[in-house]
Amino acid sequence: MLFDFPHPDDEMIWAGTIAKMKQAGWSVNLLTLTQGLNAQNKAMRKSEWTAAGEILGYDNMVIHDFLNNSWEAILGDSIRFGNENQGTLKAVIKLYIQAVNPNIIVTYDDIIGGYRHP
Repeated sequence: MLFDFPHPDDEMIWAGTIAKMKQAGWSVNLLTLTQGLNAQNKAMRKSEWTAAGEILGYDNMVIHDFLNNSWEAILGDSIRFGNENQGTLKAVIKLYIQAVNPNIIVTYDDIIGGYRHP
């Protein structure tokens, strides 16, 4: 399985499924695309992401540091990293899919993208 989400902690709503899949012997992988808004926030969120990953027992975890828009930017429709960067995001996701070769991918849908993540 591959869990692919924009932020550290987005996958936590799937923690029960992740634990169950690991118990059943599945390989479970995580791709996270952002780390946070600023250096202090990034350090804390990456630390929490790592600790959660150790508890859940992912086989592979990768975190990138793409721009993370603030809630103000999202609500004000002034996203600085969006559709114009889809090629880069798709390439990163494609490489990780090729690396782990999952049977199942869990992510946001491709219509609204969950909180406007296309």
